[in-house]
Amino acid sequence: MSNTEGEMYALSARSPQFKWIQDFSSLDKVFTITPGNNGRVYVTVPVRAIVLALDVTTGNILWQMNTGPLSTSGCAPVVDSNGWISIGSLDGHLYSFSPTGSLKKFPRAAELNSVVQVSPLLDCSGYGVYISQTEMEGEMSHIIGEYTYISALKPRNSVFTMLVPSTVFIY
Repeated sequence: MSNTEGEMYALSARSPQFKWIQDFSSLDKVFTITPGNNGRVYVTVPVRAIVLALDVTTGNILWQMNTGPLSTSGCAPVVDSNGWISIGSLDGHLYSFSPTGSLKKFPRAAELNSVVQVSPLLDCSGYGVYISQTEMEGEMSHIIGEYTYISALKPRNSVFTMLVPSTVFIY
């Protein structure tokens, strides 16, 4: 669980105390928590385009990786049955990280002006990930400081793709 000050807490089921507290306020106060498997929990910080993997027992950060620019709303990643965490970016790519933090970046459906505006979804097997890439009539990006902001114009069409991050198989 988290608070509005950028801290994340793990509760102990056997005592009235916290197992651990992790402070992310130096990154941002707004983040998304995604439960994983294999003893991990993931934190996504949209404003910084960062995904972190934490050990659920200790709260230690196992790895931290950058993605492309993320939507501030609706950017929740999914974790498949192989432990891969996948998140769509406004740069049109799907970023998939292995449980150890290795990156597989899946390409855009169209060369230019493609964005992933919504969170990916797991298929019923738990191994495949569906993504929706929307081709826009235009796209503008602005870099302010260390942040990249993308403004997408009118949608032209959408492409739905299913892929398996661990095997890089695209259907």
